[in-house]
Amino acid sequence: MINVGICYFLEDKDKLNKEKTSVLQEIYDRCLKDRIDIKESICKTENRLSEIELYLSTIEEDKEFDLKVFSPRKSEVLLKEKERIIECQEEKLKLENRKREQKSKLNQLDIQIEQLELLFKNFNDTRFKIIDVQEKERQRIARELHDSTVQNLTHLIHKIELSSMFIDQDKIRSKLELESCIKLLKTSIEEIRETIFNLRPMSFDDLGFRQCIENLIANIKLNYKNCDVQLNIFDLDQYDWKIRNKKSINLFLVTVYRIIQEAISNIIKHSEADKILLDIKCIDSDCVILIKDNGKGFSVEDTLEQNEKHFGLSDMQDRVNLLNGTIDIISECGHGTELKIVIPLI
Repeated sequence: MINVGICYFLEDKDKLNKEKTSVLQEIYDRCLKDRIDIKESICKTENRLSEIELYLSTIEEDKEFDLKVFSPRKSEVLLKEKERIIECQEEKLKLENRKREQKSKLNQLDIQIEQLELLFKNFNDTRFKIIDVQEKERQRIARELHDSTVQNLTHLIHKIELSSMFIDQDKIRSKLELESCIKLLKTSIEEIRETIFNLRPMSFDDLGFRQCIENLIANIKLNYKNCDVQLNIFDLDQYDWKIRNKKSINLFLVTVYRIIQEAISNIIKHSEADKILLDIKCIDSDCVILIKDNGKGFSVEDTLEQNEKHFGLSDMQDRVNLLNGTIDIISECGHGTELKIVIPLI
């Protein structure tokens, strides 16, 4: 089963990330400019301090010289010199305080710049993750179309050619071949329709999240009669959304639907389970999804190391990560599997 509804959400998420990056870039540029200005100001402060310290040290030397070689000065000159010394000492004290404040601001700016650079790295990692997910979805579509529809259509061509050879010699054989072609063509049409539906479920916008989940489970029960699926669901359509707009809500719900669809599909394909529990609830501001089966289980560590062979599991984890959620997988060979997915709703 192909699951590429995430692409719709990724476009919106990528656009939002670009807007955030633009704002962060402005703050980052301002911080860099402020750091340059503060460094220049510190340099000026240190230069002025050096001048004052040089002047004061020179006065001290002059005083020592005056004591050794007495040279009377006018009281007015001595008074002005004393006032100048006091002014320099006061200025020196202010400059030292200013320098400490500037150093403190510089340290804070360095921390902010380091944090912003880390955020930029995370945004870039997210964009690369989005590209990776999209590329995997393209590979999945190409592989499934090649393995099913394309091969069926190729086989159909051969059957039609065979029918044309028998049409004059053996009309009954030719008719049977044509009937086989019709069945094969119908199968290919159904596969293409399923692919289109999985790209974007037509009923989702009209029916909503709950009904689409119920339809998914009903379809599984219809096609896999030996598998009992129990469903407990909180209707996320009724959640009191306070921040997200309508488009963002729809994209979010489609993505959650895809995660559940992928999880159920993996169970049907690989677990040999005859019982599945799907529990969807809202706890505080989180969507909590619990999926259990009584299948044969698997080694989680070994499976995750073989990402290329298990696109479903790795893609599901990528989707959960892109929604800022978490996924816990508990499984053991012969003891079934339990998935707990927690996705923030705000």
